[in-house]
Amino acid sequence: MFPAHASATVRLEYGDRRRYFEEVSARTHQMPDGRHVALSVRTIEIWYYAHRTDGFEALFPRERRDRGNSRAI
Repeated sequence: MFPAHASATVRLEYGDRRRYFEEVSARTHQMPDGRHVALSVRTIEIWYYAHRTDGFEALFPRERRDRGNSRAI
């Protein structure tokens, strides 16, 4: 088991990082609005790499490119 702050203080190799993501996904997490949610390993991994590549701003929702355009189904 990794400490809660492991990813912030220790450089993890891919296999260790994957195990850490699995451990984190096994718990529920409280969102800023107070809801408790379960996050998938893939979601945590996507957020990790987005933050690593583009920083904190990458974690915020983006406006859709097709906003205002009708879509045919």
